[in-house]
This record gives sequence, C-alpha cells and structure tokens, in this order.
Amino acid sequence: MAALRKCSWAVLVLTNLAVFATATDENLLFNPLKSKDLNDFVSPPFVRVVYFFKGELPLQQPDRFLLNFKQASDILEDYGVKTATLHCKNEAMNEYCSRKHSVAESVFIFRGGNLLLEIQLASMFNIDAIVSNILQMVMLGEVPIVSDEEKLQQIMDMNKGKQDVLYSYQRAVGTLEHRVFMEVAFVYSNQYAFALSTSTEVARLISSTDVRHPTIWYLQCKSVSPMDASTKSCPVLRYTGPINLETFSKYMKLISMPNVLDFQESMLTKSEFDDLQVHRAYIFTDAASYKSTQALTAELGSHFIGSMVFLIVNVNKLPTYVVKQLGYGSQVTEVPSAAFRSYGSNNLEYMSVKFTETNIRNFLKHVLDTFNEETMDERLYTDNHPIFEVPPQEIQDDPVAEDAYLIRNKKFNTTSIPALTDKTFPAMLSEKNLFLVMFYVQWDPRTQVFMEHYAEAGRMLEHMTSDNTSPLARVNCADWPDVCEKNDVIRYPTFILFKNHKRMSEYQDRLDTMTVVKFVSLHLQQNPVTLTTKAEVTQFLEGGMASTGMYVLVLGLFKEKDTEELKAFATVASDLRHRFMFGIMKGGSLAEGTAQYFGTGLSSVVIIKEQDKDEGFTVLKDDLTQGNIAKFIEESSLPVFPALEPENFVALRSLKKPFVILFFSVDNSKVEVRKVMTEMAKSRQFNDFVLCYMEVGMNSNSMGSFILHSYIDEPSLPTIVTVNHDNGKLYNYPMGNDFSKQSISKWLQGISSGKAGLQTGELKDGKWKPLLPAYDFLAMIDSEEAEYRKEVEESMGGGRIPSRSGGTAPKPIPMPTSEPGTPPQPSIHTEL
Repeated sequence: MAALRKCSWAVLVLTNLAVFATATDENLLFNPLKSKDLNDFVSPPFVRVVYFFKGELPLQQPDRFLLNFKQASDILEDYGVKTATLHCKNEAMNEYCSRKHSVAESVFIFRGGNLLLEIQLASMFNIDAIVSNILQMVMLGEVPIVSDEEKLQQIMDMNKGKQDVLYSYQRAVGTLEHRVFMEVAFVYSNQYAFALSTSTEVARLISSTDVRHPTIWYLQCKSVSPMDASTKSCPVLRYTGPINLETFSKYMKLISMPNVLDFQESMLTKSEFDDLQVHRAYIFTDAASYKSTQALTAELGSHFIGSMVFLIVNVNKLPTYVVKQLGYGSQVTEVPSAAFRSYGSNNLEYMSVKFTETNIRNFLKHVLDTFNEETMDERLYTDNHPIFEVPPQEIQDDPVAEDAYLIRNKKFNTTSIPALTDKTFPAMLSEKNLFLVMFYVQWDPRTQVFMEHYAEAGRMLEHMTSDNTSPLARVNCADWPDVCEKNDVIRYPTFILFKNHKRMSEYQDRLDTMTVVKFVSLHLQQNPVTLTTKAEVTQFLEGGMASTGMYVLVLGLFKEKDTEELKAFATVASDLRHRFMFGIMKGGSLAEGTAQYFGTGLSSVVIIKEQDKDEGFTVLKDDLTQGNIAKFIEESSLPVFPALEPENFVALRSLKKPFVILFFSVDNSKVEVRKVMTEMAKSRQFNDFVLCYMEVGMNSNSMGSFILHSYIDEPSLPTIVTVNHDNGKLYNYPMGNDFSKQSISKWLQGISSGKAGLQTGELKDGKWKPLLPAYDFLAMIDSEEAEYRKEVEESMGGGRIPSRSGGTAPKPIPMPTSEPGTPPQPSIHTEL
C-alpha cells in the first residue's frame, strides 16, 4: 500500500479494483508451488493433486472451495496423497496456466509425472466430494466402478477361492457414503476386493429387494471353488448398519477376525470383542459331541459373520464355576444347546427347543430381530432377510428428511454454536452486542441437515468479532420451550438476530454456511458507511470480506445538494443492509474523482461486483428514486451472464423474465458462443430476458445434462433454449451451428414479438404429486377391526361381538347356576 499512496487517486482506485478480487483468495492458498518445482512435485509414483489458481474462481462462493480443498488435503495426506496450489499470476508461461480454456475450473491429478485426470470443480462441492473423488482415482484399479452384469461376474470369478468382495451401490460418486467406502477400501484392499456401482440395475443383480439408498454387500467368494461351474454367484450377505466410518470400520474388523472360537476362562471378564460392540452366541457342547457341534457352528459363523461371534463352551474342559456362571446345570441341562447375549447386556437368553441347525438359525434370527426392533440398531443379515423395511410412503417425497437420515450418525464439533438455556440466554443477551440464535427442535429434518453448516459458519465468524468468539448460538425448544415462546418462535428452525441487547430481525435467507456468514458479518460492521478519506475508500473497496466476492458493494455518489436522492439511498441501504455493503460519498474532489473513474458523475449509484468476471461494475445515474434504486440493486447485483445454479435460481426467477440458457461443454470447440452471449447480456439490449448458461459435463447424470434432456431429446452442443416459466413455452435455437450475434438476436426478437412457428415445446405439467398412493387409513382401521372381531369371537366360541366403533349389542353369555347346597361357582370372566 505504501507504493499506492504515491500514485494519483485515479491510479489508486484502478489498482484497488484490480487487486481486491484476489486479496483474500490468495490468503487461502496452501502448499504453494512455483512452476520450476511442479515437475519435482508430480514426478513420484504416487498421486499428486494440483489446483492452478488464476486470480478468481468460477464459483458463486470462491473461498468455500479453497477452504474445503485445504481441509481435504489434511485428510488425503493420511492416504499418501499430497496436494498443492500454483498461482498463475506470475507463472503465465506455465503449460497449464497458459491453457485457453479456464484451467481454474478443474483440479489436476498426477501420478509418476503423468496427468491422470482433470476433475471439474462442480464435482468437488464439499470435503466429502473432494476426498472421495480423489481416493477413487487413487484406487481405480483396486475399486473398479461396475457398469454391467458382465463386469460384476468377472469380479466374482476373479476372486473365487482367493478373497471375499465388498461391493457397494452408491447413488453418486462424491457423497459421504462413497467417501466412507473408499477410506475403508484403502485400509483393507490388501485383504479384500472392493467394487462399486452407481447403477440400480447392476445393484439389483445382487439384491433381491429394490435398492434406493447406498448399500454394501459382503460377497463370500473365497469359499467358492473357481472350478465349481455350478456356482455362478458368491454367497451374499448384506451390511445393514449405518454407513459411517466408525461403524463400517468395526464391521470390517469383525469379518477380518475369526468369529468361531473356543470359550476360554478369561473371556468371563475380558475379550478382544468387547470394544467392537458385537453380540455373542454361546454353543454348549461336551467332549463327545464337540466335533459335530464345531462343524455346525462353523456354518453358522459363515451365515452370521459380522453380526455376532460364536463361542463354543466345552463343559468337560472348562472349570465348573465357569460353566455354571454361563447357566450350565440350571438353564442348560443337556448338550448341545445355545444361548445368546446382546452387546451391552449381562443377561443370556437360552434356546428352549431341540438343538438342530434349523432351530438354532431361527433362534438366533429371532433374538437378533427382537434386539433390532427394540434398539433400531441395524446389523448384518442375509439379503433374503431384511431387518427393517421402511414403508416407501415414508421417504418418497422428502429429500431433506432422507439426507437427515443418511447423516444421522455423523459427528461434528458444535463448540462454535453453544447451546443456551433459560439462564444462559438472558446472560448472553446482556453481554453480547450482536449474536444470531437458532431456535430448533432435534427431530426437524432441516435442523438436522443444517446444524453442521451452522457450526461451520460459527467457526468462520469467530475471527471477525472483537473477542474472537462465535456470534452464533442455539436453543433447543424441546428443552426450553419458555425461551422459545418468549421469542415468538412458531416454526423450526427460526433464526433471530439480536443487536444492542434487543431483537433486531429474523434471518430468512438460504440455509447455507456462507450466506449465514455474509448476513452476520454485514451486521458486525458499520453499514452503510460514509467515506470521506482515500484510506476509507480503499478499505471499503478492498477490505475485509468484500474482497472475497461475498459482498456486492453499492456505492452512492452524491452532490451536497442531493438531499432527496441521498434520503432515498439511505432508506434502501437500511432495508437491504443484510444483503449488500453500502458506502456513501458526498461532494468534493474525492467523490468526483471516484465517479470519474467509474465513467459517471455525481448523483449516481455504482454496483461493484467483484465476483462477476464479465462485468465488474454497473452504474445508475438517472431518476434516483427509492423504487428505482432498489430495483436497480436487485437486478444489477446479479452477474450479467450468470451460471444457472441452485444457489441463484430463486434470485433469477424472481425477475419474472424468460430464461435464455446456453448449454455447452468446456471441451466443445464452439464455446465462442459464450463470448457472443456475454456481449449481448452486457449490451442490455435484451433486458426482457435472463441470459444465463449451464455447463453440460461428461457425466450424463449432471444437472446440466438432466435439464437439457428434459428440453431436447437428442441435443447437440452447444445449443440455446429459451424457457418461459410463466406460460410453460419452450423455444429451441433453430439456426444449427450459426451462433452469430445477428442470428441469436433475430431469434430472440422473434420470440419477444410472438412470432409464430418458433415455439418447439412446453414444460411438463408441474403438479407435484406423490409418487405412491397415500396410506388408506380407513382400510387400515377396517382391517384391524376385522382381526379384533375374529380374535374375540374365537375366544368366545363364536358369539356375536360388537364393533369397537359401535353397533349391535353382544348376546348375553349363559352363566352356570348353582344347585342348592353347593358353593357358588366362580364368575366366568370374558374381558375382551
């Protein structure tokens, strides 16, 4: 900055605008490389990952990727993967930095000096996605992706007689469950074969039931002889525990250990299975029947592997006090016999029927079923015996609840969002000048899914406060309903901002980490701010979080006499201060010099959009009324030619204009059309439309590909589609490969004027109906009623019984009479 102060003010502003785009992003770079060191870094025969930073990121939230990438790198290092970043700012001659297409849109994976793959940032949306995608590349040979039945059969045939296979269905690569599977595969790939598929069709080849969620199967191929032509498939067991790292790792330890052992005296107090939370089956035998019992137990062990261990209790070899403690002589009077003990319990449940293979299988299945029903703790069964089937109506139409279920066992740090009580809430209100409180109930799915992101926002905000503590907190309304009632909480979750020891406003924006950070940080600083010195202007343009692109800056440039315009601007700033950073300059050479740089004069409003690489700023200089200023900010704060994404769809749709969507692939040679449409958007010639784009990646399941195919059955790239969401009309670009500005303009003018023959289709009927019929509660009541009547009638010998909901009175039941001189007979009770 010392050098900048020596420059003229115009140069100062120009330099600020050039550098504030990368100031904070650069601070997030880690393990920095120079071009001269790149070859040495990627040449070892191990996986190396490099991100080439070009000063900006093609994302709505640029720092989010870099933060995730840095945290993921710490995890990947445990698996021998090293990561680095290379800043292209001073490395323009680097082979990758000099590429024509945006090298910053991908992460590059190397091994032995060779480029293995480029993964687009769109696939690296969080830490789980980064870790799992990269581990998949590291272990592509060890964990192949199965695409058809032939490939699956090859994997089974290859491992018959050698090793067992862990095979998984994943809804997509890059999910939490995929990461768990890959991390476990990395540890156990020397003992087992691993494979996965993202196709439900392939998954159905293994499963006898429909597969809707990530699932893992244990294929016991080692026990199958490769010479046995009659056995095509390997025996299949389904892992039905939660797919998290802790539980699945314990399961892998269990199947890697012998699960049939001779009981030892020492096992009364301590065994190697205590830490694995595993059930135990005790098989009682004597010396005479030991061999036959051992053979049967081995078969049982194979059938129940992963869910319990089998301990053979030889009553002739163990001390008397040991077998007595296990119930021999009291509960067990003859051998062979069996008992079961669930983990966490000191009580044994004994089999009371004859000891046969069928009976013991049924006994163990029954006690496991009972345990799982009571604890809802899923364990391993064969695929033909699912433990608990959730009715499809329960999960058909709520993806948030489904995500909440999938992460139900995930643990995360909540120290940045302290839980408040009826005592600590008023204490914090009196102590803190500003804090945001999340009022919630634990059973709410949105709360469950967002809580981790809320905690992450708290950690990010800690360094922005004067005392380096998080300005976020939470109140569980199930525990402290009085606190929630006093704050008028009527829905969950509710977010209330308290400032200067009183309620200020509700947060009603997206449940997203960076959006919460933006909201709170805007309130942590003065906003709007009056700028009177060069230093204050410099700080406004490049200081704090503004440099990350998190904020859109709104600068009001006024003459001293612009009282009405200034009043209108101040009102809009007060209304929108939770979304934008506002600055005000009034009169003088400083304001005039700033206005001159932006190509305008005083009595203007300038929107500065650091993250919009196509249009850094835009100006409003006519008719500065409150309504015009607010409308200008709402429309012009968006990127001039944005990527259409879930994060900005609501904002773009709120403009109530048809979308003109360019679909293209970064690998397509005709991406020049993107430049053409960018210039058209900047010209404001087609303000009646929202011009935007979507990338269509190689993955046919990508969002861009899915949306494009809903418009066009067999599209070619690039192409343009105009969508009018209000009337449902679709217009596919008809000019073939002619993507000139003149042709596109003529087409849009025709659509705008209602020219006949341009419409090519309509959006599908947008009724959001359930996929399945709802529960028929009346039929369920009738069914229960029929069962009830049948049971009672059978117990009464066929007497007519009324319905519980009313109806005919019951027939009187004849009561026996007492003969004279005989004692009265007891009453016959017919309680129903």
